[in-house]
Amino acid sequence: MKIYKLNDVQETTNTYDFIDLLIDNELHLEGKMLNLSNAYEKLILTPLALQKLIEELFHKLDMPINFSRIGDNNTRYDAKLSIENGRFEGIIEVEVPSTAMLDAPRNLLDDIAVVSNRNNMDLDKIIPIVICWTFPNNRTDYWNVVNDINKVLNIKIRTIPIMALAVFYWTNNKLNLEGESFYVDVDNNSLMEIIELISNKNINLSNFEGFFAPFK
Repeated sequence: MKIYKLNDVQETTNTYDFIDLLIDNELHLEGKMLNLSNAYEKLILTPLALQKLIEELFHKLDMPINFSRIGDNNTRYDAKLSIENGRFEGIIEVEVPSTAMLDAPRNLLDDIAVVSNRNNMDLDKIIPIVICWTFPNNRTDYWNVVNDINKVLNIKIRTIPIMALAVFYWTNNKLNLEGESFYVDVDNNSLMEIIELISNKNINLSNFEGFFAPFK
């Protein structure tokens, strides 16, 4: 895999300047994607960098997001997202790395119950979301749990890799969370919409295994 490096990524005066450079730069699409992929270690080693990246991407996509304050016992979720000018509310659990994702669906059920009761919101106005770096592999129970929750409770948990958020921004595409584009489970765990989008731009998908479908 060819590694793209921006001259200023590691020599900045502000701790989070490198995040702005990851999001907005002059690289072509595949270069942008490789640059973000290769920034993983720096992102997880820099305190709150992943949060900052997710915040910036959602704001770029015109979706205001608020992360919970550390120590605030009134909120169980990691972040709350305003969708369609507040018509829907996204409840987010951030799980990086993907090996930690198994508890996320169950946590979201607790989050939904709390938000619905405290804010007197209809369940169909709450969109549960798991934000991850890559998809968990096919052998994990995550996919089965998501499927079971949908079948039993009719709640569709969306699973969104950070790379997908970035690609939607870079390609000037609207992020639609009300539909089922990001609902993936044991029967269908590939983001075909985004796979087709980047395939049409001649992106080498083998460089991005795990980002839009589980590792083979």
